Amino acid sequence: MSLQCKLKEKCGEADVSDQISLLAEQDVYNGVIASCIQLLAQDLESAGCEAPLSAMTKMPWAQIEAVGDQSAYVTALYTHMKQAVPLVRSAGEKLKLTFHIMLDAAVVVGAAFFRC
Repeated sequence: MSLQCKLKEKCGEADVSDQISLLAEQDVYNGVIASCIQLLAQDLESAGCEAPLSAMTKMPWAQIEAVGDQSAYVTALYTHMKQAVPLVRSAGEKLKLTFHIMLDAAVVVGAAFFRC
């Protein structure tokens, strides 16, 4: 909104300055940012989480009698997140949106996990 205020100040004429509004442009910008956040979150899920989660659903869990150390599924998910999250975090920090990106990523990955 500071650009809108500056334009109104520079204009000087009351009739014209009252007509200056950048709300539509701000709505478009916010929509683009929201879409980008969703895409980053979906990329986290689809790029490295989809295959291990899908493989987990095909595992005959009822036939497993004993569990051991960390599974290959958890290792694959951990490795992907360890590589992807810093990239997403750095992109989000530039726009101060890291919290929103990580929240959306948690929702997307959580939904994929519970679909299993």
